[in-house]
Amino acid sequence: MGIPPIHTPSKVLEEFPDKVKDKMFLVHVSEDKIPQGKGLKSGPVGLENTVILVQELSEKDSLYRRLNTLSSITLFEDLKIRNVRNLL
Repeated sequence: MGIPPIHTPSKVLEEFPDKVKDKMFLVHVSEDKIPQGKGLKSGPVGLENTVILVQELSEKDSLYRRLNTLSSITLFEDLKIRNVRNLL
């Protein structure tokens, strides 16, 4: 929540249904900036409350990412395709 366009204005968040606001925590905003009585709340502070989103990659996507990384390294510009498997 905060100043647009980087953050979502509180007026927009206030319009969310209560069932959404119950699951939502605001970040990057101080407590005194959160409107009272609107169902908005800040997220709990502390490393133990950090949420890490992990996306499982398929084998194909993982391979594509590794190939993409290798292809962006100047050292490997002239790498022959038959040698790629050794790097992977």
